[in-house]
Amino acid sequence: MRLVAAGADSFDFAATIVSADHPNLLTSYYHAIRGKSDKALERWRQLYAIAVDRGAEWIMDSGLFTMMFGAGKGKRYDRADLMEYTRTYIDTMRRIGYRSNIVEMDVHKVLGLDALKEFRGYFEGEYDIERTIFVWHIEEKLEGLERLADRYPFIAISIPELRIVTKNRAQLAQLVTHTIQRAKGVNQNVKIHLLGCTQQALLMQSGYYSCDSTSWLGAGKYAGGMLFRHNELVKAHAHSRPFRQTATELAPLFQRRVELLGLELTEARLSYMLNNAVNVQSYRALNQYINNRFYNSEPVPSLWEHGVNEVLTAASVVSQEG
Repeated sequence: MRLVAAGADSFDFAATIVSADHPNLLTSYYHAIRGKSDKALERWRQLYAIAVDRGAEWIMDSGLFTMMFGAGKGKRYDRADLMEYTRTYIDTMRRIGYRSNIVEMDVHKVLGLDALKEFRGYFEGEYDIERTIFVWHIEEKLEGLERLADRYPFIAISIPELRIVTKNRAQLAQLVTHTIQRAKGVNQNVKIHLLGCTQQALLMQSGYYSCDSTSWLGAGKYAGGMLFRHNELVKAHAHSRPFRQTATELAPLFQRRVELLGLELTEARLSYMLNNAVNVQSYRALNQYINNRFYNSEPVPSLWEHGVNEVLTAASVVSQEG
């Protein structure tokens, strides 16, 4: 199982995850890549190459939902707008040499389910189907989930969507387990990603391939720290003694890795990144615990297993420009 640190939308956030030695990242194309200069794209490409060459799994989300209902809301989007966005999305991935997983487009909220099928067909023809994550939506009903599992090797279930139709945590847990079982009943080999989910109670089961959440960013934003203690992810204020002790122990190695990635740090910037890095390492520990319980003790890979110097031998040091 891969527990993915989502929200790697700034270079600092992506570098934090890599420097904290967590091998699973999710980036929003809309926030991180779209419209960036060639220098900025090259900087991303180099960090991507360093991470993936060392064994990281990277997911690129289209960010279309954010454009339509978040940062870009207020504009009406038609089929031509969203198809142009899709083409640019995939073309940019090719241009930066991106070869990892991408998430399809959430067009159904605007264009309807028929258009969703059309856009899925476009992804089938333009990107490696093994690395395209096709997202099941509740409007498609469970029969639609089964069709996705039968047709595609990699699908996703949106946990925020399921929260809308459930009354409590127990009902949500039952529904998540049921959807996993329904998909696996059609295709035992289908890979299932749980979008927007690192709630430990939902993750304590087998059958899914990966999950993601932005919860690790809480340490920097809200002093919302997380530590993995006694086989459980627990809250720990970022100014609490246990959290500060963990951060102090991590600091020298983390700072060395960040500097090797080309970042020049002020004390305040390092502190912000370090707090988030503690949360990332807590994710890593939870990931390994779940793997030990349900996934035959599959190891969480280390991006730095050969040391902080050797990691850069196959790729250029990331430039501070851009």
